[in-house]
Amino acid sequence: ALARQPQKKVFMFYHITDTHINKSALMKEVVAQINSLPVDVAFVVHTGDLVLGSDTKTIFNALKQYDSYLIGEYGLKYPIFYVCGNHELANTRHAVRHPEHDFYAKGIFRHRYGPTVFSFDWADVHFIALDGQQVQPEGAYTYYNDDIQLGWLEKDLALLPEGKPIVIFQHEILSKNLDKYLEGKNVIAAFGGHSHRTWTRPFKGFTNYIVAAVCGGWWGMQNRDGRPQGFQLTSIKDDKLENFVFLNRKGHNAISNFTPLGNNILKGEQEFVFSVLDYGKPLEIAAELDGKPFAVEKKSQA
Repeated sequence: ALARQPQKKVFMFYHITDTHINKSALMKEVVAQINSLPVDVAFVVHTGDLVLGSDTKTIFNALKQYDSYLIGEYGLKYPIFYVCGNHELANTRHAVRHPEHDFYAKGIFRHRYGPTVFSFDWADVHFIALDGQQVQPEGAYTYYNDDIQLGWLEKDLALLPEGKPIVIFQHEILSKNLDKYLEGKNVIAAFGGHSHRTWTRPFKGFTNYIVAAVCGGWWGMQNRDGRPQGFQLTSIKDDKLENFVFLNRKGHNAISNFTPLGNNILKGEQEFVFSVLDYGKPLEIAAELDGKPFAVEKKSQA
Protein backbone atom coordinates (compact mmCIF):
# COMPACT_ATOMS: atom_id res chain seq x y z
CA ALA A 1 0.00 0.00 0.00
CA LEU A 2 1.05 3.58 -0.57
CA ALA A 3 2.22 5.46 2.52
CA ARG A 4 3.12 9.10 3.07
CA GLN A 5 6.84 9.73 3.57
CA PRO A 6 8.46 13.10 4.32
CA GLN A 7 10.95 14.23 1.68
CA LYS A 8 13.57 16.72 2.82
CA LYS A 9 14.98 19.22 0.32
CA VAL A 10 18.50 18.35 1.48
CA PHE A 11 18.99 14.64 0.86
CA MET A 12 21.45 11.99 -0.30
CA PHE A 13 21.12 8.85 -2.37
CA TYR A 14 23.33 5.89 -3.22
CA HIS A 15 24.11 5.33 -6.87
CA ILE A 16 25.15 1.72 -7.50
CA THR A 17 25.83 0.23 -10.90
CA ASP A 18 27.08 -2.92 -12.60
CA THR A 19 26.68 -5.43 -9.80
CA HIS A 20 26.73 -8.35 -12.31
CA ILE A 21 25.18 -10.82 -9.89
CA ASN A 22 24.91 -14.55 -10.48
CA LYS A 23 25.30 -15.56 -6.83
CA SER A 24 22.95 -14.15 -4.20
CA ALA A 25 25.74 -14.10 -1.60
CA LEU A 26 27.52 -11.35 -3.55
CA MET A 27 24.49 -9.07 -3.50
CA LYS A 28 23.93 -9.83 0.18
CA GLU A 29 27.40 -8.38 0.84
CA VAL A 30 26.49 -5.19 -1.01
CA VAL A 31 23.19 -4.85 0.87
CA ALA A 32 24.89 -5.46 4.22
CA GLN A 33 27.42 -2.73 3.46
CA ILE A 34 24.77 -0.19 2.41
CA ASN A 35 22.61 -0.96 5.43
CA SER A 36 25.55 -0.67 7.85
CA LEU A 37 26.88 2.70 6.70
CA PRO A 38 26.05 5.46 9.24
CA VAL A 39 24.57 7.68 6.54
CA ASP A 40 20.84 8.35 6.19
CA VAL A 41 19.90 8.34 2.50
CA ALA A 42 16.57 8.86 0.76
CA PHE A 43 16.85 6.02 -1.74
CA VAL A 44 19.14 3.87 -3.90
CA VAL A 45 19.39 3.93 -7.70
CA HIS A 46 20.85 1.00 -9.61
CA THR A 47 21.84 2.08 -13.13
CA GLY A 48 21.86 -1.35 -14.70
CA ASP A 49 23.70 -4.59 -15.27
CA LEU A 50 22.09 -6.02 -12.18
CA VAL A 51 22.88 -9.55 -13.35
CA LEU A 52 26.06 -11.14 -14.64
CA GLY A 53 24.86 -11.61 -18.21
CA SER A 54 21.33 -12.83 -18.91
CA ASP A 55 21.79 -11.75 -22.54
CA THR A 56 24.03 -14.77 -23.24
CA LYS A 57 21.78 -17.28 -21.45
CA THR A 58 18.68 -19.33 -22.15
CA ILE A 59 15.45 -17.88 -20.77
CA PHE A 60 15.59 -20.41 -17.92
CA ASN A 61 19.17 -19.55 -16.94
CA ALA A 62 18.48 -15.83 -17.33
CA LEU A 63 15.67 -16.22 -14.77
CA LYS A 64 18.09 -17.95 -12.41
CA GLN A 65 20.39 -14.91 -12.52
CA TYR A 66 17.47 -12.56 -11.84
CA ASP A 67 16.43 -14.80 -8.93
CA SER A 68 19.93 -14.68 -7.46
CA TYR A 69 19.90 -10.89 -7.59
CA LEU A 70 16.45 -10.65 -6.03
CA ILE A 71 17.29 -13.07 -3.20
CA GLY A 72 20.53 -11.22 -2.50
CA GLU A 73 18.85 -7.81 -2.40
CA TYR A 74 16.25 -8.89 0.16
CA GLY A 75 16.55 -6.81 3.32
CA LEU A 76 17.76 -3.54 1.74
CA LYS A 77 16.34 -0.90 4.06
CA TYR A 78 15.97 1.87 1.46
CA PRO A 79 13.64 2.32 -1.52
CA ILE A 80 15.42 1.36 -4.74
CA PHE A 81 14.87 2.35 -8.37
CA TYR A 82 16.17 0.29 -11.30
CA VAL A 83 17.56 1.21 -14.71
CA CYS A 84 17.78 -1.49 -17.38
CA GLY A 85 21.30 -2.39 -18.50
CA ASN A 86 22.46 -4.33 -21.55
CA HIS A 87 23.11 -7.48 -19.51
CA GLU A 88 19.44 -7.52 -18.46
CA LEU A 89 18.40 -8.27 -22.07
CA ALA A 90 17.64 -11.95 -21.59
CA ASN A 91 18.57 -14.49 -24.30
CA THR A 92 19.37 -11.84 -26.95
CA ARG A 93 22.95 -13.05 -27.54
CA HIS A 94 22.43 -16.76 -26.97
CA ALA A 95 22.98 -19.23 -29.82
CA VAL A 96 19.32 -20.28 -29.59
CA ARG A 97 17.04 -17.27 -29.14
CA HIS A 98 13.33 -17.26 -28.31
CA PRO A 99 12.01 -13.80 -29.25
CA GLU A 100 8.43 -15.10 -29.02
CA HIS A 101 8.82 -15.69 -25.27
CA ASP A 102 7.31 -13.11 -22.89
CA PHE A 103 10.57 -13.03 -20.95
CA TYR A 104 12.82 -12.46 -23.98
CA ALA A 105 14.99 -9.32 -24.01
CA LYS A 106 13.50 -6.78 -21.56
CA GLY A 107 10.65 -9.13 -20.64
CA ILE A 108 12.08 -10.37 -17.34
CA PHE A 109 13.14 -6.88 -16.30
CA ARG A 110 9.66 -5.48 -16.98
CA HIS A 111 8.04 -8.40 -15.19
CA ARG A 112 10.20 -7.90 -12.09
CA TYR A 113 10.71 -4.14 -11.99
CA GLY A 114 8.22 -2.43 -14.30
CA PRO A 115 8.90 -0.08 -17.23
CA THR A 116 12.41 0.66 -18.47
CA VAL A 117 11.53 4.36 -18.89
CA PHE A 118 9.93 6.28 -16.02
CA SER A 119 10.19 9.36 -13.84
CA PHE A 120 9.56 10.30 -10.22
CA ASP A 121 9.89 13.34 -7.99
CA TRP A 122 11.79 13.47 -4.72
CA ALA A 123 11.39 16.71 -2.80
CA ASP A 124 11.74 19.40 -5.49
CA VAL A 125 13.86 17.35 -7.92
CA HIS A 126 12.52 15.45 -10.95
CA PHE A 127 14.34 12.17 -11.66
CA ILE A 128 14.15 10.50 -15.09
CA ALA A 129 15.25 6.96 -15.95
CA LEU A 130 15.98 6.32 -19.64
CA ASP A 131 16.63 3.16 -21.63
CA GLY A 132 19.70 3.46 -23.84
CA GLN A 133 19.81 0.02 -25.49
CA GLN A 134 17.49 -1.32 -28.18
CA VAL A 135 17.23 -4.98 -29.20
CA GLN A 136 17.62 -5.70 -32.91
CA PRO A 137 15.56 -8.28 -34.87
CA GLU A 138 18.67 -10.42 -35.43
CA GLY A 139 19.45 -10.38 -31.69
CA ALA A 140 22.03 -8.45 -29.69
CA TYR A 141 21.46 -4.73 -29.20
CA THR A 142 22.60 -1.24 -30.12
CA TYR A 143 22.82 1.89 -28.00
CA TYR A 144 20.33 4.68 -28.64
CA ASN A 145 17.00 6.08 -27.37
CA ASP A 146 14.13 5.01 -29.63
CA ASP A 147 11.39 7.32 -30.97
CA ILE A 148 8.68 6.03 -28.63
CA GLN A 149 10.90 6.79 -25.64
CA LEU A 150 11.80 10.24 -26.96
CA GLY A 151 8.11 11.03 -27.47
CA TRP A 152 7.43 10.04 -23.88
CA LEU A 153 10.37 12.16 -22.67
CA GLU A 154 9.10 15.22 -24.52
CA LYS A 155 5.68 14.88 -22.89
CA ASP A 156 7.15 14.21 -19.44
CA LEU A 157 9.33 17.32 -19.63
CA ALA A 158 6.39 19.40 -20.86
CA LEU A 159 4.57 18.73 -17.57
CA LEU A 160 7.34 20.30 -15.49
CA PRO A 161 7.29 23.92 -14.32
CA GLU A 162 10.03 26.10 -15.78
CA GLY A 163 13.33 25.71 -13.96
CA LYS A 164 12.42 22.42 -12.28
CA PRO A 165 15.70 20.65 -11.30
CA ILE A 166 16.18 17.38 -13.22
CA VAL A 167 18.50 14.39 -12.69
CA ILE A 168 18.79 11.72 -15.40
CA PHE A 169 19.78 8.07 -15.04
CA GLN A 170 20.79 5.86 -17.95
CA HIS A 171 22.99 2.77 -17.96
CA GLU A 172 25.47 4.10 -20.51
CA ILE A 173 26.54 7.59 -21.61
CA LEU A 174 23.73 9.81 -22.91
CA SER A 175 23.34 9.88 -26.68
CA LYS A 176 23.41 13.09 -28.70
CA ASN A 177 19.84 12.66 -29.94
CA LEU A 178 18.72 13.79 -26.47
CA ASP A 179 20.16 17.28 -27.05
CA LYS A 180 17.06 18.96 -28.44
CA TYR A 181 14.86 17.56 -25.66
CA LEU A 182 17.13 18.62 -22.79
CA GLU A 183 18.34 21.97 -24.11
CA GLY A 184 17.04 24.80 -21.96
CA LYS A 185 16.00 22.46 -19.14
CA ASN A 186 17.46 22.69 -15.65
CA VAL A 187 19.30 19.36 -15.74
CA ILE A 188 21.71 19.36 -12.80
CA ALA A 189 23.39 16.01 -13.58
CA ALA A 190 23.12 12.66 -15.34
CA PHE A 191 24.47 9.40 -13.92
CA GLY A 192 25.31 6.01 -15.41
CA GLY A 193 27.75 3.11 -15.40
CA HIS A 194 28.51 0.45 -18.03
CA SER A 195 32.24 1.05 -18.55
CA HIS A 196 33.49 -0.06 -15.08
CA ARG A 197 35.46 3.13 -14.69
CA THR A 198 34.89 6.73 -13.64
CA TRP A 199 34.73 9.49 -16.22
CA THR A 200 32.67 12.54 -17.12
CA ARG A 201 31.41 14.17 -20.29
CA PRO A 202 29.94 17.67 -20.63
CA PHE A 203 26.46 17.71 -22.08
CA LYS A 204 24.06 20.56 -22.82
CA GLY A 205 24.73 22.68 -19.75
CA PHE A 206 25.35 19.81 -17.33
CA THR A 207 27.75 16.93 -16.68
CA ASN A 208 27.16 13.25 -17.44
CA TYR A 209 28.90 11.28 -14.65
CA ILE A 210 29.87 7.66 -15.32
CA VAL A 211 30.54 5.77 -12.09
CA ALA A 212 32.79 2.76 -11.45
CA ALA A 213 31.21 -0.67 -10.90
CA VAL A 214 30.24 -2.36 -7.66
CA CYS A 215 31.75 -5.56 -9.07
CA GLY A 216 34.95 -3.87 -10.27
CA GLY A 217 36.44 -6.25 -12.83
CA TRP A 218 33.54 -8.69 -12.49
CA TRP A 219 34.34 -9.46 -8.83
CA GLY A 220 37.95 -10.27 -9.58
CA MET A 221 39.85 -6.97 -9.45
CA GLN A 222 39.63 -3.19 -9.27
CA ASN A 223 37.70 -1.07 -11.73
CA ARG A 224 39.49 0.00 -14.90
CA ASP A 225 40.33 3.42 -13.43
CA GLY A 226 42.00 1.92 -10.36
CA ARG A 227 39.02 2.49 -8.09
CA PRO A 228 37.99 -0.30 -5.73
CA GLN A 229 34.75 -2.22 -6.02
CA GLY A 230 32.14 0.18 -4.68
CA PHE A 231 29.44 2.76 -5.25
CA GLN A 232 28.71 6.47 -5.01
CA LEU A 233 27.02 8.56 -2.34
CA THR A 234 25.48 11.69 -3.86
CA SER A 235 24.22 14.77 -2.01
CA ILE A 236 21.61 17.26 -3.26
CA LYS A 237 21.16 20.56 -1.46
CA ASP A 238 18.96 23.51 -2.41
CA ASP A 239 17.98 21.66 -5.60
CA LYS A 240 21.61 21.46 -6.73
CA LEU A 241 24.21 18.71 -6.87
CA GLU A 242 26.28 19.35 -3.75
CA ASN A 243 29.01 16.70 -3.74
CA PHE A 244 29.64 12.96 -3.85
CA VAL A 245 32.06 10.37 -2.56
CA PHE A 246 32.95 6.88 -3.81
CA LEU A 247 32.63 4.21 -1.12
CA ASN A 248 34.26 0.77 -0.98
CA ARG A 249 32.05 -2.28 -1.09
CA LYS A 250 33.66 -3.31 2.20
CA GLY A 251 34.70 -1.10 5.10
CA HIS A 252 33.69 2.41 6.12
CA ASN A 253 36.30 4.25 4.11
CA ALA A 254 36.06 8.03 4.42
CA ILE A 255 38.00 9.36 1.46
CA SER A 256 38.10 8.93 -2.32
CA ASN A 257 40.07 10.69 -5.01
CA PHE A 258 38.29 12.40 -7.88
CA THR A 259 41.19 13.68 -9.93
CA PRO A 260 43.52 12.41 -11.08
CA LEU A 261 42.34 8.80 -11.22
CA GLY A 262 44.59 5.85 -10.48
CA ASN A 263 45.27 4.83 -14.08
CA ASN A 264 46.70 8.23 -15.12
CA ILE A 265 50.43 8.71 -15.64
CA LEU A 266 51.35 12.22 -14.54
CA LYS A 267 54.27 14.62 -14.86
CA GLY A 268 54.89 18.06 -13.46
CA GLU A 269 52.65 20.04 -11.12
CA GLN A 270 49.21 18.46 -10.59
CA GLU A 271 46.02 19.28 -8.73
CA PHE A 272 44.59 16.43 -6.64
CA VAL A 273 40.92 16.53 -5.65
CA PHE A 274 39.59 14.28 -2.89
CA SER A 275 36.12 13.91 -1.40
CA VAL A 276 35.94 13.13 2.31
CA LEU A 277 32.94 11.72 4.20
CA ASP A 278 32.96 12.69 7.87
CA TYR A 279 29.88 10.62 8.93
CA GLY A 280 28.56 13.70 10.73
CA LYS A 281 31.51 14.04 13.10
CA PRO A 282 34.31 16.65 13.31
CA LEU A 283 37.20 15.63 11.10
CA GLU A 284 40.73 16.91 10.72
CA ILE A 285 42.43 16.47 7.35
CA ALA A 286 46.21 16.31 6.89
CA ALA A 287 48.37 15.24 3.96
CA GLU A 288 51.96 14.20 3.40
CA LEU A 289 54.12 13.84 0.30
CA ASP A 290 57.40 11.95 0.57
CA GLY A 291 57.04 12.08 4.34
CA LYS A 292 56.63 15.88 4.42
CA PRO A 293 53.33 17.61 5.38
CA PHE A 294 51.71 20.10 3.00
CA ALA A 295 48.63 22.32 3.18
CA VAL A 296 45.21 21.06 2.06
CA GLU A 297 42.60 23.46 0.73
CA LYS A 298 39.07 22.66 1.97
CA LYS A 299 36.52 24.13 -0.44
CA SER A 300 33.19 22.94 0.95
CA GLN A 301 31.62 20.92 3.72
CA ALA A 302 28.27 19.11 3.79
